[in-house]
Amino acid sequence: MSTPETSIQISYEQFCEALIDEIKTQCHDENGVADTTRFKREFVQRLLDTLQNGLNEDDFVWMETGAQNGIDAFYFEALAPEDDEDEPENDALVLRIVRFLSPRDWPATGRAVLQETAKIRQFLSDPNSRAQSDSVFLPLLDFWNEGGAQNRLELLFASAHLLPDAELEAVASAEAALATAAPMAARGALSVKADAISLQSLYLRDHIDRSVQVPLTLRVPDVEAGASFVIGAASLPDLYAFLKEYRARRGDLDPLYEKNVRVFLGRTGSINKGISRTLREEPENFGLYNNGLTIVSRSITPQGDGTFLLTDPSVVNGCQTTRTVWDTLSEKLREPPESDAHAREAWQNWRNRLETGRVVVKIVRVAPGEIAEDDERLENITRYTNAQNAVKAKDFIALDRDFRRWKRELAMRGVFLEILRNEGAAQSARQKPKNYSGPRYRAVAKAFELFKVYGAGWMNEPGDAWNKNAAFVPGGAIFKSITAPESGFGGDDFLAALQLQIAAETHKFGKGGKTVPTSRKLTKFLFYRTSVELLRRLLRRLELPFERADCTRALLALQNSANEWRVFSNYAADAIDDYMRQDSDYSVFKEPSYDGDFNAFFKKSALAKTQSAYPQLWSAWNITEISMKNDATFISKIEPVLRAALA
Repeated sequence: MSTPETSIQISYEQFCEALIDEIKTQCHDENGVADTTRFKREFVQRLLDTLQNGLNEDDFVWMETGAQNGIDAFYFEALAPEDDEDEPENDALVLRIVRFLSPRDWPATGRAVLQETAKIRQFLSDPNSRAQSDSVFLPLLDFWNEGGAQNRLELLFASAHLLPDAELEAVASAEAALATAAPMAARGALSVKADAISLQSLYLRDHIDRSVQVPLTLRVPDVEAGASFVIGAASLPDLYAFLKEYRARRGDLDPLYEKNVRVFLGRTGSINKGISRTLREEPENFGLYNNGLTIVSRSITPQGDGTFLLTDPSVVNGCQTTRTVWDTLSEKLREPPESDAHAREAWQNWRNRLETGRVVVKIVRVAPGEIAEDDERLENITRYTNAQNAVKAKDFIALDRDFRRWKRELAMRGVFLEILRNEGAAQSARQKPKNYSGPRYRAVAKAFELFKVYGAGWMNEPGDAWNKNAAFVPGGAIFKSITAPESGFGGDDFLAALQLQIAAETHKFGKGGKTVPTSRKLTKFLFYRTSVELLRRLLRRLELPFERADCTRALLALQNSANEWRVFSNYAADAIDDYMRQDSDYSVFKEPSYDGDFNAFFKKSALAKTQSAYPQLWSAWNITEISMKNDATFISKIEPVLRAALA
């Protein structure tokens, strides 16, 4: 299994030592003495921060009574309302209760987890009296008395190293015990989950390339030995068991989706909510409504009982399905208390129907020695099995080998390049807290958007960059031109495009709002075209090379000369402002192809391609070029920068 693009290959010991040393430096008193309590608090905060991609310290409450009541900390997280027009929007809140366990708490019998759960269960049985005795518990009282019906309680057992197997097995029992405690049982609708998190589980998730073998049981016809693919039907419980085993071996489910085109969208979208509803209400019909899964695996080994042992499996189609199955069944498979006969009868009926639920699974073998030459086949498998409305064409840049290479290259230069939908926002949230210990980037940028910046500016395609996404996705005409081997496009071009994009945002090109002039609302891509055009003219006037690669090198050089870059981008912005003025001598209103519709005009494929079709725009560029030439101070400062870059 491939290593995540931004991960660093270090040993577990190095990982722990670096992180713990970093925390220790923050946990000494004024005399330099280590503060054990503060260390434990910082440690728990770091685990939570990594777990949920960012921690708001205002919602984090640390307790000093963990030994007595089993709670070291609790943390609140607001959930966005679910996107479903058929149901009213309800605020939802997650309460995470954290208990830190050290090795001395591990008798390897499951006793530590159950003992701490009993303390927590008793503590939560009467939140009113707890809140009266100490105001720190008031948020807990609000959680039950004022929260919405969708509230969720999560119990996390935190530790430096993975808990022993007996303790991990006891976590499921802890979940059931907590669910039956008052006031949880009285609330009914309140969801309860229990889990374990450790430095080791984070390391296994983010910092290691570890091969795993996971069994999956399918109903299939006879399969020939060495078959390159298998198609069958897995029961929903068997699929859940597969996910559970994978998570136990890798510490997290995220590596299972490294070859997918997008990250899990959560349970708030209408599609995933529909999957969850089917699992809850009619699991026996799941296979009728679901398109199935596609899994690639290094090897497929039949076990003789309908079970196949998969080496390094990766779900390339079915991320939303499998993650929703995991989340929903983790909750629903918990048995109701024996005292509630009605609930147990309903649950058993649902459990029986769940056994009959099926999902179609296709498993494709990609052998270790074939992975390089089979890269195109792997990309095609992912591309064609994701041919559904919820996946956009631009998502498939995540499968392109060049984009994965550029992502790694830019990461080393401090820029997080989003090639997988939503991962940029996730990284921004992840690195926001001050105590974040992972890779921190100076910029987060979307590869597809930068591709369009380059297309508009360097390739002279501002109209299509705005109006024709299809030309910029894998297989599109402009995509092919930019990525052709002879074009030489690379990481530098992304960085130059990012610099131009930031300049456009600074000048409010493409922005809305009353304070943004009309001249800039519709001309973002024309700004990119104008900036590169003026740069070409400046280079030519200085008798310097002005091909695409030269413009990239010049822009990157100007990035290190902030004042000269600011003056230059102002010239480009002013040129467009003048062009958009109706009383200007070289106005868009005088263009022969302008018909009164700005929106249509700036989306034309022919926009800014020839002087004969856009004489007024060329005049605006000519006048601006003369203004730059006559700006002696500007030229005296920018010329040595450009000559040094293109020498």
